[in-house]
Amino acid sequence: MKTNITQKYADNLPPIPEGKKGQEHRDLSLARFMIKQYLSNPAIGTYCLEYIDENGIKRLLNLGRTNEVSYKEAKAAAKKFKAQIALGADPQADKKKKRLELTYGEAMEQYYLPDVEQRLRRPEYYKQLYEFRIKVEIGHKKLNSVTRADVQAFHSRLRNEVSAAYANRHLQIIKASYNFFINTLEIATIRNPAVGLRLYDEVAKDRILNEHEVNSLIPVLMEAEGQYKIPALIIRFLLSTGLRSGECFNLRWQSCDMVNKRLHIESTSSKNKRSDAIPINLAAEQILSECSKETDWPFANPATRKPYTTIKKAFKTLMGRAGIEGVTVHDLRRTAGSMVLNAGGTLLEVQRLLRHSSPVVTEKHYARLTTQTLQKASDSISDQLMKAAEPKSNVIPIDKASGE
Repeated sequence: MKTNITQKYADNLPPIPEGKKGQEHRDLSLARFMIKQYLSNPAIGTYCLEYIDENGIKRLLNLGRTNEVSYKEAKAAAKKFKAQIALGADPQADKKKKRLELTYGEAMEQYYLPDVEQRLRRPEYYKQLYEFRIKVEIGHKKLNSVTRADVQAFHSRLRNEVSAAYANRHLQIIKASYNFFINTLEIATIRNPAVGLRLYDEVAKDRILNEHEVNSLIPVLMEAEGQYKIPALIIRFLLSTGLRSGECFNLRWQSCDMVNKRLHIESTSSKNKRSDAIPINLAAEQILSECSKETDWPFANPATRKPYTTIKKAFKTLMGRAGIEGVTVHDLRRTAGSMVLNAGGTLLEVQRLLRHSSPVVTEKHYARLTTQTLQKASDSISDQLMKAAEPKSNVIPIDKASGE
C-alpha cells in the first residue's frame, strides 16, 4: 500500500490483511522507499529501498528495523543511496565483497538468523540447532571453504548420536542457509555444500491413545489440582478439539464464540498462518466453563498470567499418573483425529477438523486407521450375509413347499 509514512506510523503499523504473509508500506514522499512488514513479527517492520542494478535486476536494500532506526534516519539514508545509484553505483557492491570474507558463523548470526526471526514461526528452534552443534562444527570456517565432505561427515557423526530426524534437521538448516547466502545475499561465488546429500530415512512415530488409555487418563485429568490444574484442562481441551498446543496456549476468550459454538483460530498462532474456525463441542464447552476469565486467555499460566510456552513437565507427570508411556503432547491431536474415524467419520472430516494443508497430510497419518475402519465396515457386511445364510426353523423345505 502507498501511504504517508511518519514516525508514529512506523511505530504503530496497521495489521496485515487476512490470508497474507506480509505487506509493503510505500512512502508517498519518496519513491521506492518503504517499510516491509512480516506476519511473524507484525509489530516491527524493516525500512527498505528498492532499486534497479546495472543488470536491470530489481534489488532491495535493507536500511534497518523500525525499532532500531528512526523514520528520519532511514529516509535520509535512502536519499543518500538513491543519489549514489543515480550516478551508477551499487550500494550493495561493497557488502557483497565483504560477505565473501565472512565465516559461516558470522553469516548466520548477522544475516540468516535475523531473517528467520522475522519470517518463521519457531525461530528459536533454528537458533538452538545452530548454537549447539552446527556452530561448533563449521561456524569458524569461511563461507567458501565449507565442503560437501565436511557436511557429509558432520551429518554421519550426528546419526550416531541422535535420531535420523534430528540429524536431518541440521542438514536441512545448512542447506537452507547456503541457499539464502547465494540467492538473498547474492554471494554467487560460493556453492551449497549440502546439495545432493541424502537425508536419512525417518521412521514415523505416530502414537495414538487407545480407548483404555483415554478412559484411564480422563479421571486423572478431572482430579488434577494445584500446578497441574491448568495443564490438565489444556490436555482435555486438546483431546476434545484436535488443536495444536500453540493454538491452545494462545487462545483468547474473544476467539471463543459460545453463542454460535465456534472456536476461531487466529492466523498469528496457526501453523499455516491462516485464520479458521472449528465447532465447540459439548466436551470443549464444559472445559471452557471451568476456566477463569480473569485474563485474556482461558488457559493462562497462573504464575505469570500469560500463555504457557510448554507443559512438558506437567504432561509427563499426568501421563505417569494414568500409567501411560511414550506419548507426546502432539499425539493428543492425532488421538482426536482417530476418534473421529473410529466413530465413523471420514478422512475429509478429519482434514477439515484438524485443518491439514492437504488430504495427503491427513492420509499420511491416518491411512492405517482408515484401513482398520474399512475392515470393520467390511466385517459388518460379512456379519449380515453370514446371518442371512444361517438355517431358519420357520423356513419350509423346497420339496414340501412344492407338494412333492
